[in-house]
Amino acid sequence: MKRFLAALVTVVALASPALAQTRALPPGEIRSNGDITFGNALKLGKREGNKTVITPDSLQIQGPGSSGPVDGMSVTPSATTTANTLSALLGRTVYITDFMPLGSTDITAALGLAEAKLGAGGGRILLPFSTAGYTITAKHQFNSNVSVEGEGRSAAIITSNFNGDVFAFGDGTTTNQNSGVRNVTFRSSITRTSGAAVALRGTFNAKVADVTCDVNPYVCVDIYSGPNAFKIHVDRIMVPAAGYVGIRVGFGNADGGPADIFINEPIISDQTRAGIEIASTGGVQLNGGDLLTNKNALLVSPGNGQKVFALYARGTYLDTSVEEGLKIAPTGTGVVVDSQFSDLWSATNGQTTGKAGALVQGTAASVRSVSFNGPRSFNNGGEGIRVEGGAYIDISNPQIGFNGLFANNTYSGIYVAAGVSNWSITGGRSGAGTGFTATNRQKYGIEVAPGSGNRFGIVNVDLTGNVTGALSNGATGSDQTVIARGAPYAFNGANFGVGTNAPGNLVTIVGPSRQPSQASAGGATVQISSGTGATSDTGIFLGSQTNTSGWMQCASPGSLTLPCLVNPNGGAVGLGKPAATSTADVPSIPLTNGQPTTKTSPVSGMAPMYVDGQANKLCFIIGATTSCAQLTSQ
Repeated sequence: MKRFLAALVTVVALASPALAQTRALPPGEIRSNGDITFGNALKLGKREGNKTVITPDSLQIQGPGSSGPVDGMSVTPSATTTANTLSALLGRTVYITDFMPLGSTDITAALGLAEAKLGAGGGRILLPFSTAGYTITAKHQFNSNVSVEGEGRSAAIITSNFNGDVFAFGDGTTTNQNSGVRNVTFRSSITRTSGAAVALRGTFNAKVADVTCDVNPYVCVDIYSGPNAFKIHVDRIMVPAAGYVGIRVGFGNADGGPADIFINEPIISDQTRAGIEIASTGGVQLNGGDLLTNKNALLVSPGNGQKVFALYARGTYLDTSVEEGLKIAPTGTGVVVDSQFSDLWSATNGQTTGKAGALVQGTAASVRSVSFNGPRSFNNGGEGIRVEGGAYIDISNPQIGFNGLFANNTYSGIYVAAGVSNWSITGGRSGAGTGFTATNRQKYGIEVAPGSGNRFGIVNVDLTGNVTGALSNGATGSDQTVIARGAPYAFNGANFGVGTNAPGNLVTIVGPSRQPSQASAGGATVQISSGTGATSDTGIFLGSQTNTSGWMQCASPGSLTLPCLVNPNGGAVGLGKPAATSTADVPSIPLTNGQPTTKTSPVSGMAPMYVDGQANKLCFIIGATTSCAQLTSQ
C-alpha cells in the first residue's frame, strides 16, 4: 500500500547537469518497502521505522562552504546543546601515513606530527595495514588522551632498532591520562637488553590491548608507579618469543606501586626471568591466560622498601616452567600481604630441576595472609606446593597429585618447612585420585618438617595413595589439629569436648545421667569396644549418675555381663584414697606366681595384699608380718 507525502518536497541540489526546462515532479510517496520516491524520477531515501534516512544518488551542499571544505558545518549531538564542528570531530582521528613521506616506513617523526594535529584534546592515531610494516628509531613519549590503534596485530607491525622504551606513556613524575595502545605488534631488529615495548610510567586509565611482542622482546609491557598510577587495563597480551619478562609491575618502585591493575588473558612464553613479575603494587587482578615454558610463570618478588598488596590471581595456567609455576620470594625488606590465588593450574613445572608447582618463601613478617583456593598442582618435578616461610598461609580444597617426577618418593604433595606456624590445609586431596593415570610418585600427601611449627590445622584432606604414607608430621608445637583421611588423628593446644562446647579438661565427655544397669542394654556415656561401634558390641562402658557415682562395666549388651581384667599380664593395681599424696599411700594387689621377691612395704592404716598363684594363697601384709590363707576350690 502506498502513502502519499503530505507536503511538497523541493530538491534543490541534484548532481545532474542543470535542466534546460522546468519540470514538475510526480507526487511523493512512501512505498511498501519503505522507499521515499517521487514516482520513478527520483529516490530520496528510505523510511525505517520512525526514522527517515536520506540517501540520494549524489548531493551538493548549498551555502557556506558548499563549493569547498565542509568543516565549517556544525553537528549537535543527541541530548546536548553543544555543537561540534565537523573539523573538530574528524580531527580527533588521524592516520599516521598522512604524516609520513611517500614510500617511507619510519613513524619516528610522524608520531609527533600526528599528536600535534590532534591538539591538546588528544584523539586516535591509526596505523593502517602495511605490507612493509613500520619502523621506529627512537622512543616516543605520548601526551595524555592519545591512543594508538592498528588495524590488527599482523596488520600494524612496528620494528625498533634500539634499547630502552619504545612507546612511553608518562615519565614517572607527571600523570599521563586516558591513553593506550591497541592491535599492534612490536618487534626489534636487535637483541634488546633494556626498556619495554610499551612503558606505562605513571598512568591513569591506561589501556593496552591485543598487543604482541614477538621478535627480540625484553619487556613487553612495563607498569611503573607515579602520581595517580591507577586503573590500568592490560588485555590479551601475547609474548611468544624469548625475552626477559612479559609483563612487569612495579619494578624499581620503592613505594606501594601502581594500583588497580587488571591483567586479562595474557599468553606469555619463553621468558628467561618470568612470564609476569610483580614487585610492587597496591592491587592487581590477574584473570585467566596461559604462562608457559618460562623460567617462572608468575614471580612475586618485592625487594627493599617494596610491598605487594591485594594481588588476586584467578584461573591462570602456570605451565611447564623451568623452575616454579608460582614463586613468592620477597627479598630484603620486601613484603607480600593480603593476597589470594584461586583456581590456578600449576603443572609440569621444574621437571628437570626438582622445583615445585608453587613456592612460598619469606618470613612470618614478610609473607602474611596469603591464601590458595582450589589450586590444582600436578606432574611437577618437586612438590605440588612448597611452603618455606610466611604466616597465615591457608590452602583450601587443593587437588594435588603425581608430583615428584624429578625423583621418586622424594618430594611430597604439600611440604611445610620447619618452624612455619599459623597455617591451614582444608578439604580436597593430595595423593592419587586425580585424572592422571600415571603412577603417583609423591612421598607423602603432606609433609611437615621436624621443628617448632605450631598453630596449624590439617582438616578433611584425603591423603591416601602416596608412596611412603599419608602424613609425616614432625612439628613439635602444642597447638595443632589433624583430621585427615589416611592420617593419624591429632589434637593439641586446647581442651577437647564431646557433648559440650566448653570442655573444662583436656578431654571432656558430657552426657545424660546413666544407671549401671543401662550398660547391658547398650546405654553408657563412653563405649570402648571391638566390632563396628554399635551399642551391641562387647566392650567397656563408662557412665555417671548425677550426684551419686561414676561407674565402669564390662558387658556384652543384650547378654550377660562380662569380667573386667585389670593388668592381666601382671603388675600392681592401685586402689587410691582421696587424701593420697604419693604412691606410697596407695595399697596394691600384686598378682604373682609365688611369693614376691620384694614385698610391698606396709602402709599405716592400709592392708597391702597379694595373691600367690603358685601356692594358691591369699596373703596380707600386716605390719612386719605376712599372713596367708589357703585358697580352696568350690
